[in-house]
Amino acid sequence: MPGVGPRTAEILVACIDDPHRFDNGRQVSQYFGLVPRQYQSGETDRNGRINKRGNPLARTILVECAWASLRYNPWAKAVYERISGKQKTRRKKAAVALARKIAVIAWALLRDDKDWEPKRMIEVTESFGKMSASLKQTLEGMKPKENSDQRKARLRREARSAKAGVTQASITQATLTDPIGSRAGKASKKKAAPVMGFSEESQGTKIIKKPAEPHSVSPAKSQCSRSTRTDQFKEKRP
Repeated sequence: MPGVGPRTAEILVACIDDPHRFDNGRQVSQYFGLVPRQYQSGETDRNGRINKRGNPLARTILVECAWASLRYNPWAKAVYERISGKQKTRRKKAAVALARKIAVIAWALLRDDKDWEPKRMIEVTESFGKMSASLKQTLEGMKPKENSDQRKARLRREARSAKAGVTQASITQATLTDPIGSRAGKASKKKAAPVMGFSEESQGTKIIKKPAEPHSVSPAKSQCSRSTRTDQFKEKRP
């Protein structure tokens, strides 16, 4: 999800470990220490600061992600503004509350083995109340989050498609400028080279290859050559 990078994802996966060991989001919030302390005595029931239990590194990273997501995630910005109420004294409380929501969402994604979807955030937000038209339009226009491998694969596909488009455009341009020459060049490339020991005969559009006739020697010529060699051998003898 926007605002959560690879290092934060690694820390969350290492801390949560098995997501099925938590029954609900409240247990996840308690595990990271992002819930307020509760003071009860008789009729007194007061909530204090967060209990800060659990891994302090994960809690710090979640709060930093909450601050960073205000720039990249419109849903997080809407939640922050709703909780803070545009009051300076409630900014940090809103950031901690947003960090708790991010932790619960990350746990739910791990449990269901799914990616972050902006349309799903629209459904969840509308289930709790009305949603502003600008926020809904922004979330609908956002693309699903992709990791580094998915991004590299997408860039490779775009590069291949762009290269194929440029090649097709150059071929079309060459055909339009010199159609006769381009057809002649293609015909010369398609023509196969002759093979040793075979002769080619063209019949219409087909080419039939047949074995060449072997070299024949006349009988008279062979008889003459034999007699000449015999006479030469007789002359050499003493």
